[in-house]
Amino acid sequence: MSHGPVPLRAPGDLEHRFRAKVSTRSGARKARVNIDYHVELEGHWYSVPYQLVGKAVELRHTEACAEAFLAGRRVASHMRSEQRGRFTTQAEHMPASHRQHA
Repeated sequence: MSHGPVPLRAPGDLEHRFRAKVSTRSGARKARVNIDYHVELEGHWYSVPYQLVGKAVELRHTEACAEAFLAGRRVASHMRSEQRGRFTTQAEHMPASHRQHA
C-alpha cells in the first residue's frame, strides 16, 4: 500500500496560530512598586530592584514571561506564574539586609 506525499502546511498558518495563542495572554500596563519591592500582575507578585519602591513601572507580559520596565529600560524579568497570592522574588532585587533572612 503506497501513501502519497504528506501535504505541508503553509508556514504562515502555524505562525498565525502561534501569534494568536501568545497574544491571548499578553499585554502591557502601569504599576507602582510596593513597599516590599514587588508589583502585582494578575494576582501574582513579582520582585523588582528595591531601589524602585514607589516608582511607576510598565509591566509587559506574555504567557511565559513577566517583565518590568522603567523609562523604557528592562529592570526585571520573571517566568510567569499562575499562583495567585504568591510571590516570585529574585535575591538580587532584595536589599542586603533582607537577603540574610531569605
